[in-house]
Amino acid sequence: MKHVMLLTVKLALVWSILGVMFTLLRLPTEPLFELAAAVTAVGYVAGDLFLLRYGNLAAAAADAVIATVIIWSLTALLGTPLGLGAALMVGAAVGVGEVLFHAFVAHALRIGV
Repeated sequence: MKHVMLLTVKLALVWSILGVMFTLLRLPTEPLFELAAAVTAVGYVAGDLFLLRYGNLAAAAADAVIATVIIWSLTALLGTPLGLGAALMVGAAVGVGEVLFHAFVAHALRIGV
């Protein structure tokens, strides 16, 4: 049940960050939910469950890279391609949000970070 709660919180966080960043950068907002769901699913398994053991910054950096790659590739597949610079900015914003989320995950799952 903890994982469902954490996935829900992470989805809300990523979706909010993507919404703000896409609006600020004047990017199309149609694929936001699909992007947020993909970033959440892959990032949770890779960054939050596996890499968080190696430290908050390592996991946040991995989440930022994962978000950048997913956003850059999925927007092209969905027909609204972003430039690499825009994808990097959005990925960096997700990475910053992940630093705070990891403290929440570590507390919820009792991981020493």
